[in-house]
Amino acid sequence: MWLVEAGSNSTTKSTTFTVLEGDLVKLKPSVSDLDNDKVFIYYFAPLNKSGEWQTTLKDAGTYQTKILISDGRNEVTEKVTLVVKNKNQAPQLKEKSLIFQEGDRIDLKKIISDPDKDNLVMIFEKPFDKDGVWQTTFADSGKHTISLTIKDAEFTIKETINIVIKNKNSPPVITSFVPKQNIQVGEGQTVKFQVKGTDFDKDKLVYLWQVDGSNQSQVPELSYYFNYSSAGKHKVLVKVTDGKSEIFKSWDLVINNTNRPPSLKLVSPVKINEGEKLTLKLPKKDRDGDLVKYTFSEPLTKGVWQTGYNSAGNYSVTVQVSDQEFRTTQNITILVKDVDRAPVIKFQEIVIKEGQELKLNLSKLILDPDGDVVSIKPSNLPKGAKLKNGVLEWQPNYNFIQRRVNFLTNFLSKIKLEKFIFSQSKKVKIPITACGRSLCSNKSLALKVTNVNQKPILQSIKDIVVGETNIVSLKPIGRDADKDVLKYRFEKPFNSKGVWKTGFRDAGNYTVKVMVSDGKTSDTKAVNVLVKNKNRPPTFTIKKDYYKLNEQQAFSMKVTAVDVDGDKLNLSVAELPRGASFKNQVFSWTPDYDIVSERKPSFFNNLYAKSSFLNRRLNKEYKQFGINFVASDGEFKVVHPVLLTIKNVNRAPKMISYSPAINLYGVTGEEIIFEANVTDADGDKLSYEWNFGAWDEGIVDGSVIGRTFVDSGIKTVKVRVSDGTYFTEQKWRVRISEPVVEKSAPLALSEVKKVKEEPGKVEPKVVELAKKVEPVKDVQPKVQVVSQPIMKPEEVIYTQYVIDVPDEGPEVASVVEKAEGVITGEFNTYIIEH
Repeated sequence: MWLVEAGSNSTTKSTTFTVLEGDLVKLKPSVSDLDNDKVFIYYFAPLNKSGEWQTTLKDAGTYQTKILISDGRNEVTEKVTLVVKNKNQAPQLKEKSLIFQEGDRIDLKKIISDPDKDNLVMIFEKPFDKDGVWQTTFADSGKHTISLTIKDAEFTIKETINIVIKNKNSPPVITSFVPKQNIQVGEGQTVKFQVKGTDFDKDKLVYLWQVDGSNQSQVPELSYYFNYSSAGKHKVLVKVTDGKSEIFKSWDLVINNTNRPPSLKLVSPVKINEGEKLTLKLPKKDRDGDLVKYTFSEPLTKGVWQTGYNSAGNYSVTVQVSDQEFRTTQNITILVKDVDRAPVIKFQEIVIKEGQELKLNLSKLILDPDGDVVSIKPSNLPKGAKLKNGVLEWQPNYNFIQRRVNFLTNFLSKIKLEKFIFSQSKKVKIPITACGRSLCSNKSLALKVTNVNQKPILQSIKDIVVGETNIVSLKPIGRDADKDVLKYRFEKPFNSKGVWKTGFRDAGNYTVKVMVSDGKTSDTKAVNVLVKNKNRPPTFTIKKDYYKLNEQQAFSMKVTAVDVDGDKLNLSVAELPRGASFKNQVFSWTPDYDIVSERKPSFFNNLYAKSSFLNRRLNKEYKQFGINFVASDGEFKVVHPVLLTIKNVNRAPKMISYSPAINLYGVTGEEIIFEANVTDADGDKLSYEWNFGAWDEGIVDGSVIGRTFVDSGIKTVKVRVSDGTYFTEQKWRVRISEPVVEKSAPLALSEVKKVKEEPGKVEPKVVELAKKVEPVKDVQPKVQVVSQPIMKPEEVIYTQYVIDVPDEGPEVASVVEKAEGVITGEFNTYIIEH
């Protein structure tokens, strides 16, 4: 414990403490403050919040920490160094009972440890050597008790270890085997294998033979046949087991390949037709897996013959196969049947234009490979076409290709993409059948007809007479025989759509050219336009046509109007709302709280009421006013409406009075009447929620409620009065005591000494009452009635906040969209002419 003074500016001091491992560190600074302020002490790791640290036997070292002392305004930091010195510990044994099997190596050093890593001196009993090691044998089974001594610089430990050596099975032994060594034989031979074994424990032996990992037999002997697919290296293994242990014997074998002559088994005779291709599919390897080579006599070449249409007849062919050691030969017969061939039609696509005459000799494009006479028959000839003496004649008219008229084609034509997407040609296919001796060929003659454009024609347009500010719209009429999309071009002052919005300075005579085009050719006509002079009305300059306001929000806007003709203007307002004014072209208004009388309580309206911005934007409780500003130049009267949407602003309820007093006394069994007199300036419906404790929360009742307490103690009563958005509340603190019972027997003490008051024990009021108690004859308990005056509350308004506010989702977004849609785009300037 040491002294630290607080109350000055932050300073830093340092103190060092030294302890041993395992000690409990308790730091308790003695603190004084010159101003007698309340002082707070904060400790840092490794100390806990109480300034304590229980060290362990692994905490040796130096630790830097600090203590912070604060009086709430100034602070002092004390640096503390904790030096924890090492505490020596005795050597230890990890285990004192060990279990091993015969043949295991036991090392006692593995179970000896020293927490401090000191150098140890160890003395072991036999059968362990000086290093604490014992190599057991199959004769060491049983229980063994061993003593050992362990010393470090301070401690000497003597311990006894119990060791159990379990019996271990003796594996079997192979005494003889055949063959004596690895062998090498040829394919197609049988090899015999044999083993003999013995077991020291006289256990029954079981044998298992495997060839290349595959199980074969379970007897002491094995005879295995190596077939003609066995060439290569093989492994034969036998496993001998007594059920607990097992031993193995294996042989490596080399099986040499034994060659056999290749074989031929071809089907004869072979029948094919002229023009067909004969291919003999022969294996590349023989049954021994050797690569083989084939030779063939004519007309086969490498086992393949592509017959022609002059190859009909019988052919004898010799086929020979060799594996470089043996050779095998077979003769086969090939029968080739005569085949008639169909005529060959050599058509290519022919391109012609609309109106172009076509004459095509088809007999020159159709040939018979056998020289037979060919007959030609067309079908589905286009209108006007004919075939005479093998010559096709046809002339398509200019309307043969008609463009498709729909929304897509018209759109693509306007952006000049139709010719790249939709074909400007039309294909005609004429099926042609050509027959020879017995076979016919069919093929369609493809004709491609390309479009030939025809010039559009524009009708004449009559002269036009209009006044200034009127819209002149030219409606030219063009015709196109190809039904192409026509585009019109107009000279200025007309725009690209043939429309001219005349102004007040456009009076005069105009001659304008109009052109129609199908994208390739065009036609042009002239039109005369006469524009007569016209007066212009005044115009307003108002920043916005609609506004959203909250009740009691001050609003003003500047209203200006101009007349391009320089006429004197008179500005006025058709009708002003209550409390508004229009002076010096400035409209001013602060709507009062009674503008919106209808109240629509809802979750979202209560939420929006918390923010002036949200209330102004989203509240559905509103009233709209149309303010009509009028500008007149003597001839024209122009009215410009501005829509004002006034949003309701909710006012919090107010506590007028309450009873009884905030702090009061009562007795069990006596009813106490609580009353809260609350008013709401908006006339909102008020809800009263009473809270009498943990078991009587959320009681919804009126402004007056009675409560009878059945047990004594200090009670808290609270009422919350809410209009759905805001609330006001009142709390009472009631001390309930048991009734004072007066008995006829006198008191043991005629006078009660004054009790020293302690917080939370005896109230001064109770002591005073005890002094005034006098003996009475009535034995029935009497309850003291306390009158409760009506109290005036302090001016405190509570706002009821909603904790879980949902995000502005689709519902809120739709409210905004709907609210703004009421006024957007619906109010335009209109003109009244005298």
